[in-house]
Amino acid sequence: MQFIERLTADAATLRGALRALRSTIPIAKHPTRVFPLVISELAHKYADAPPLLSARERLTYSALAARANRYARWALREGIRKGDTICLLMSGRPEFLAVWIGISAVGGVVALLNTHLAGTALAHCINVVHPKHIIAEAELSPALETASIHFDANSIDAKIWMHGDARPNFPRIDRELEAF
Repeated sequence: MQFIERLTADAATLRGALRALRSTIPIAKHPTRVFPLVISELAHKYADAPPLLSARERLTYSALAARANRYARWALREGIRKGDTICLLMSGRPEFLAVWIGISAVGGVVALLNTHLAGTALAHCINVVHPKHIIAEAELSPALETASIHFDANSIDAKIWMHGDARPNFPRIDRELEAF
């Protein structure tokens, strides 16, 4: 009896593995197809469908692609090039993905920071990647402030941007994006 149960379980595992392998075939056939391009394609195909929902907002594919494009244009204006690192300190919300997609589209690398860190732990994560810019959600600015006193020489020059109402000494990236 155990043999048959075990065989059934193994067969189910094998079927799942084969499904996973089949789903990766398009990736192997198109190794240069990047996530920002996929989102753009999905925006054309499912323009008004909502890929992202949060307690705060609902975005359609076309709105996500448009917002990501604003971040891409902002990144180009800021001189962000392939391989440049931008830290992102933001909770899981649609804007998080738009930032990531937009900056990645121009070749920037987005270092996703843990929103539960502060002080030396957060500073370490930032110092390790030597960012050109740091984008933070306004609600997380206290954590960033506790970390900033521990920035090393490479991180101290990073320009800090806030998304949402923040202290007056930080520029607001959401307002900058209105120009795009």
